[in-house]
Amino acid sequence: MAKLLLLILVGVIAYKWWRSKQVDARTDEPSRPVENMVRCKQCGVYLPQSDACGGGAAWFCSAEHEREFHAKNKN
Repeated sequence: MAKLLLLILVGVIAYKWWRSKQVDARTDEPSRPVENMVRCKQCGVYLPQSDACGGGAAWFCSAEHEREFHAKNKN
């Protein structure tokens, strides 16, 4: 009976040690900062503001869409 209790105790200690290592591994990863999403005026796709072209009231997913939008709305 004592051997069974010792085996269970060792198992519980090993499990807690293993779980603490998993938690430590997750906390080492730096979290990415929240970033604003903007909508392309030409096609309507949403993308992170840092990847977008343009600015202010008109954001675009590519320089090509920015050119197309300005060419279409020139008149």
